[in-house]
Amino acid sequence: MARILFFVWPHFASVASGLKLARDLLSRGHEVSYVGVADCKTFVVAHGHQFIPLYARWLPETPTDSAHETATDQNFWDQLRSARARVRTVRALLDALVADEEREFQEILKLKKPDLLIIHISDFEVIIPSLLAYEAGIKCAYLYDNFGRSEDCRVPPVRTAILPNGGRGASLRLWLAWKILKIRRRVAGDVYGLLGLAYLPALREASRRIAERCRYPCEFVDSTDLAPLKAHLPEIVLCPPELEFPHHGRPGRYYFGCNIDLHRNEGDFPWSSLDTRPLVYCSLGTMSWFNKDVYQRFFRIIIAVAEHRPEFQWVVNVYDVVNPEEFENVPQNVHLVKRAPQLAILQRSAVAIVHGGPNTVKECAYFGVPMIVFPLGLDQPGTAARVVYHGLGVSGDFCSVTKEQMDALVDRVDRDSFVRVQTRLIGETLRAADLERSPVDFVEKLLDPESENSGR
Repeated sequence: MARILFFVWPHFASVASGLKLARDLLSRGHEVSYVGVADCKTFVVAHGHQFIPLYARWLPETPTDSAHETATDQNFWDQLRSARARVRTVRALLDALVADEEREFQEILKLKKPDLLIIHISDFEVIIPSLLAYEAGIKCAYLYDNFGRSEDCRVPPVRTAILPNGGRGASLRLWLAWKILKIRRRVAGDVYGLLGLAYLPALREASRRIAERCRYPCEFVDSTDLAPLKAHLPEIVLCPPELEFPHHGRPGRYYFGCNIDLHRNEGDFPWSSLDTRPLVYCSLGTMSWFNKDVYQRFFRIIIAVAEHRPEFQWVVNVYDVVNPEEFENVPQNVHLVKRAPQLAILQRSAVAIVHGGPNTVKECAYFGVPMIVFPLGLDQPGTAARVVYHGLGVSGDFCSVTKEQMDALVDRVDRDSFVRVQTRLIGETLRAADLERSPVDFVEKLLDPESENSGR
């Protein structure tokens, strides 16, 4: 039996993506626990895992009454003040880590004595626990729930909607895409600096100094199109290669299928309100990207199209960005909900209107549901591009889509025989492959002291 510690940040989708792996490791007799900032605790503990809060005096748990407060509830200046306060706090934490005055994580590693630390690569700060674990002599691996890549893979950055093209000028186009990404990062850094939000320079400096302290080779510090700083570690990718672009393999990067937790608790749902008509499912994820009025406009378009398409029944998951009560004259074939059991609903769906989050896209593909993808930010444009590339659906513009365009997209996906065949075949392939590809076996190989994939 081995002791395995998961390091997580408070991103619901990212934490959820690793729950099946954690449970499967437990079923093999391993000891599994989690460490992360306090906001992760409720979700992790609800799934039966031990959780150790980290850096709570710097990053305390969000009060329950404001836990679901989103960008849609705040004006620009409130958001700016909140962001500045967080950046100041994180900078102070980085200074304390560099000075070796903050050693809570090191003490947790001493207490738990993990044989392996699995770090969810979902935030900028992944480089810090990687270096501190290296200093403590702990073997590590990264856990990806997205298609984020390094530049040397010859694939467009996942932040872009660029499709791979083997024609003339393809190499130049890829080079330009990565160059533009780097320029945008620098420009964004300058803008953040003017707003009092400069953070990446502090992270780079802290990482450099901690790497020097623990004698970690600087040439091993890498970056991806999502994470600007990461260590050179084995990468466990919980995304199926069947959904990836054609690419050159990168040593140390391993794909293990969808790895969907088919037995997760998704809560109750008024199933009796549904009938036998084909179902269109709409969900834009758990993060807020725009002000409330932008979401209201989008959902009103969905409702208007649904009224025009009574041959479908529609389940629209608005989560916390708006309230279902804000919409009047909702037709009887539309069900507005704040939470929906996504896996169960997808198994009954004919079409899914989604935001392009990699976990949602994996689940749609797994169940063979054609997609209309409206990417909102981060890696979602690149994930949407993969949906289009593999013929699993179409993509639209969230902010500018009209009722007529939405209606045409639904009609196209519903009637396109190529999309229907592709989604069915890919779904069958993914379901069969998940029975054969298990990240648990790979994790157990990492635990082998003689493993060539050692993260130390």
